[in-house]
Order: sequence, then structure tokens, then C-alpha cells
Amino acid sequence: MPPPADNLSVPGGKIRGMTDGERRWADPHATEAVRKLLRRHRAAVETVLTAARVDALDELADAAAEYIAAPDRACAPEGAAIAFAIAQHAAVAYRTGARREQEFIDRFIDSWMIEHGHVFTTGAAVARLGIRVEEPEPRAGRMTPWLRVTAPGEDAEPAAEALHARVRERLGEAPEISHEDATTTRPNATRVEPKSVTTEQIRRLEAAMVDGRRWRAAAYRRLVLEDPALGQVARRLVWASFDRRTAVAGKSAVAGTSRVAGTSAVAGTSTVAGTSTVAGTSTVAGTSTVAGTSTVAGTSPVPGTPTGAGTSAVAGKSSVAGEFGMTGAFRVDAEGVLLGADDQPVELPGNALVGVAHPIHLGDSLADWRKVFDDNRLRQPFEQLERRIHTLTAEEASSNLLSRFTDRQVRTDRVFGLQQLGWEVSREILIRRFGPAREVRVTLEPGFAGGFRDEPELQRVLAVELRGGTFGVLDPVTVSELIRQLERLAA
Repeated sequence: MPPPADNLSVPGGKIRGMTDGERRWADPHATEAVRKLLRRHRAAVETVLTAARVDALDELADAAAEYIAAPDRACAPEGAAIAFAIAQHAAVAYRTGARREQEFIDRFIDSWMIEHGHVFTTGAAVARLGIRVEEPEPRAGRMTPWLRVTAPGEDAEPAAEALHARVRERLGEAPEISHEDATTTRPNATRVEPKSVTTEQIRRLEAAMVDGRRWRAAAYRRLVLEDPALGQVARRLVWASFDRRTAVAGKSAVAGTSRVAGTSAVAGTSTVAGTSTVAGTSTVAGTSTVAGTSTVAGTSPVPGTPTGAGTSAVAGKSSVAGEFGMTGAFRVDAEGVLLGADDQPVELPGNALVGVAHPIHLGDSLADWRKVFDDNRLRQPFEQLERRIHTLTAEEASSNLLSRFTDRQVRTDRVFGLQQLGWEVSREILIRRFGPAREVRVTLEPGFAGGFRDEPELQRVLAVELRGGTFGVLDPVTVSELIRQLERLAA
């Protein structure tokens, strides 16, 4: 096709506007090389764009699809920037070293300059600053990489800055590209900013529900309810209060550990802020924070020990709230008042522990809470009240094998997403540890060769085995979340 009017290349492919130190010939085959790159990573591109449409980023997804279909035809710079970002994320295993990284970037810049010109190239660099391709977040229900728009004031990711710097280096006369330009001119900015701002907080709160993390009442008010961002999210969740003595002495909350927000964790102990330690449990070294909360980084341990007499994860045996040390459940209204399922004010004792209620904790009151949220048109930030509860059959409870998963197929790319939930991935086995004495092992076939390029697309589950006991010894929340993770893996 004939070059656009603003094309800055001269016969022979030389690019005008480059500094003397960076003067080079544009690769006349750059566009074909870009096509091959996009074909090579077609699966990754389609996955990210599908997720973008689910997140209501249809305009961005359509622009990217238009560019990918024909990189040499007229299209929006935003589409080129998104395609570049996805390919940059997918090809990270091959871009080793500064030289390979620069060659990768130059390939796209050469193609953009030859096919579309100076203005388009600058626009693509600006648009790239305003988007991110994030890693999978299994805790938030995202098992694959996904696209989002950067929030106002948020730093651009290093990969975007690399393109920015290279365009400035190649096109010395180009105007300064600022991150403010990118965050104020990007499409759909108003619609997606609130979601982008709270994505990390939502992920952490869901992890707090799964892991059984607790706040002391005073810390809960200060760190959650009074926080501008978390306070908004907290109003769309059901919270539970727990008796400190039964919650600490009678229950392990994180892989055999009882953890309370805002406290330190010492290996081999369970701690509560301002109290003495209770021996007999273990913790995981290396922590991240949830609004000031001490948590386990990147592993999302699931509760792994029995929660008290009478508690059962077997189908047909219900668990009542009292068996979890729970003393009540409440929500927070717009004025910050704590309300029960009957919409009556609830008093929160100063010595209580507070956590995000798991539907198993709510027992028979779960239906009442669903009605309350429906009546008040409260949309939850993640699956809580509608979260499916998984239970064991009597046969599974008395066995150390989960035969329901035998011979099921799972996608290899989803397997690696389990690492963020505390799973260890080895050559043929996935391992999830529950304290020092128990671990779940998932055996796969054919296993992993060690390099992403040569991995088979599908794995077959040979066995799911618990070492150190039968599945019946695990508490109901642990069982439900474990089965949920494996079901989503095999979906």
C-alpha cells in the first residue's frame, strides 16, 4: 500500500528525525516480522483480548484486533500499542538481555514508521504508557494474563517506559511523551478507573476470606472501615466476628497458623497483637500487607487443620457458625453502621476478631444474607455469598485420594497460575502444603519439559493425593477452596 502522508522514511528505508548517534536503516521486512511475532503468540493475544472484553474494554480490544489483522493498514495507535504490549508480555522468555529487548522494540518501531509514520509511532508510545498487561491472579478469578488501564497517578510499567525511551532515542525531534498525556487521553478512562484502583485491594480481601485472616476490632475500624478505598469495598461484603479465645486457641487459620492482622508472626507460634503467643502452630516466612495486615506473600495458604469438634467437610453434614468460633455476622451501611441480617444495629465487642465471612461460616443464615444484598442491590466485589461450597463424599473423606479429578485434562498455562495460590510446580507434580505434616500432591502427565516454548498444551491428572492423613481431617473451608481451585484448573 502507498505510505501515509506523514511517513518520515526516505527511499531506501532511512528514517528521518533520528539523532546522529542513532542513525540507522529501517528494516524493510519489519512488518512481516511483526506479523510472525503476532502469529506466534496468537493464543496469548486472543486470551488477553477475550478477558478485556469481559472487563468492558471492548473499544481497546477491537482496536487491537484491527491492528493485528493488518499491521500495514490504517488503524488506531492504541490498537498497535495493545498488540505490542501483549506480544512483549508473551515473549518475555525469548527477550533475554538488553540487546534482544532493543531488537524486539525496534522491530515494531520500524514497522510503525514505514507503514504509518512519525505521528502514529509517537501516538503508539503514548498509548502504551496508559495500559498494562497483568499476570494471572487466581485469587481474583483470573487464571490468564489480562489487560487493564493504568490509574491516574500510577507509574507506567517498565516495559512501557522502555518503548517510550526507545522512541525518544530513535526520533530525536519527537515531542516529549508524558505519562499524564497517556492517562488523560486513553479511551474508556472514566469507565474503568474505579475498577483499576481497587483491583489489588479486592484480591487481598478475597485472600483474607480464603486464608481465615483476622483483624482486632479496633484495627478493623482503622485499617478497613476508615480507609477511603477499602471502606467502599467493605460495604459490599458480609463480615464475621470471632471469639478471640476459640479463634486463636481452637483454630488454625493459615496452613496450620492462626494469623491476626497488624501482628508479627514468629515461626512456630500463633500471635495476636498485644497478647502472648500460643505455641503449636507454624507460619510461612515472607509477608505482604493488606491495609496494614501481616499476610503471606504470593502463596495464599488455605486453612489446613480441623476447626473443632463436630466440624465436617463431608456432604450432608452442615457446619454451624459456633463451630468456627464465630459470634455473629454483619454488613456495613453507607453511614458506617454495622447491621445484622435483620437490618438491626450490631455491637462489635472491643476484644472481638473480625474477618471476611466465608459462606460456610454463615450456615443457615446464608439465604437471609443473599436476600439482604439483593434487596439493597449491593454488588459484591468477588464471589462471597454466591460462592459455590464444595464438600467431600463419605468415600473421599475416609480416603487420601480425590478420585473425582482422575483422568481430567488441564491447560498447562493455568497450572502455572496456581503458584500464586501457594502451589509448588515441579516436573510432574503440583504440591500444596498444609503445615509441616500434610501436603496435597497432584500428579500430571506428561509433565513439564522446563521451557514454555516446548510445553504441551494439555496435561492429564493421574492422581490427587493427600499425604499425612485423609481428606476428612481438613476443615470445611480448606476442603471447599482446595476443590474450587482444582475445579477451576480443570474447567
